[in-house]
Amino acid sequence: MPAALALALALALAAADPRAQLSALEARRRAEETAARLLAQQERSVLDTLGEAETALAPEAPEPTQALDLAAAAPEGDAASELPALELE
Repeated sequence: MPAALALALALALAAADPRAQLSALEARRRAEETAARLLAQQERSVLDTLGEAETALAPEAPEPTQALDLAAAAPEGDAASELPALELE
């Protein structure tokens, strides 16, 4: 029996009995909490997959020490070394 049909039947039967109404409302609350947990789990899964894909597709950046080593190994005539020094006022 589909959950929606079971809920409708429970609510129809509970119309006369306040305790049955309370039970039906508690069952609905539990079902909604379960659905919210499942949705959050799926969202985390999608975000994790997206993060993994972005990491896999991102160009590999050199390690900071590698960047310093590359700068130190640059020839003297390097364009960066020919830039004038900035003076702070």
